[in-house]
Formats: sequence, structure tokens, C-alpha cells
Amino acid sequence: MQFLLPASFTPDNTPVPTNPAVRVHQLPARLIGALTFSGLTTDSVLQQRSQELRSALEKAGYGIAGQYVLARYNDPFTIPWFRTNEILYPLKEGSRKESGS
Repeated sequence: MQFLLPASFTPDNTPVPTNPAVRVHQLPARLIGALTFSGLTTDSVLQQRSQELRSALEKAGYGIAGQYVLARYNDPFTIPWFRTNEILYPLKEGSRKESGS
């Protein structure tokens, strides 16, 4: 399980976890391609959504830098159509020139 903190948190002002099994790591900034969707995250849905995002990113000229990550933002008791999920692909830096728009 992973929690991301806003950029306003630094190693100096991040609260210290009360559970010794919880660790805080600082990750470098990175470029991520994301697709947000609602509903259940079955294997078939993940396959479809990840391929949908991968195709869109490749068509836009982005290089994929690894496997996708599934992000789920709700507790398991949230009804499916109210759930927010994302497929996140790490992208290769400099794989697409920004158009400035």
C-alpha cells in the first residue's frame, strides 16, 4: 500500500509514522500518464483500460518506461459506480517534445 503526500511536504515537515512498519520515502519527480475511470477493477477491465491508455500514450508520442500501476482511491465498501480508479504508466523523460499549448 502506498500513500502520496502533496509536494508541500518535505522530509523535514512530514509527520513521523506511529507504526514502525510504516516508512516514509521521498521519490524523485517523474512523468506519469494516467487514465481515470470508475467501477470495478477486474482483470478484464484492467487489461482493457491499460491497453486503452498505452495506445493513447504511444499515439501521442510518449515512450512507456515500465509496467502500469493501479491506483484505487476508495474503500472496498464504496459502490462501484462511485469508485475512482486510475491506471498510471511511467513515461520516458524526453520521449515527447512539448508543443507549448
